[in-house]
Amino acid sequence: MYENMRKAKAQKRQDADAPSYPAILPQKRRVITIIDYDFGKRETKIIMEKNRDRNDSFVVTVNGQKWNKPRSWSFITDKLRTAYPRVRAL
Repeated sequence: MYENMRKAKAQKRQDADAPSYPAILPQKRRVITIIDYDFGKRETKIIMEKNRDRNDSFVVTVNGQKWNKPRSWSFITDKLRTAYPRVRAL
């Protein structure tokens, strides 16, 4: 019973058209500009460029200074979160 279902599923997958792959993406992937008004106007510009063929690894430049190693999106957002102090509610 299950074998027939697997065969039918495999046959359906083979009969279908090939998936269309996304176009070639640009080198510069994301640009983030953060303007912090809590302690005076503080602007931070973050540029993330593609690193090799991996989609989850970026070469990061923050305010003109390049980070020494390629980093993941979650690492970058974590560092941004900790870079700005928390403001207590009044």
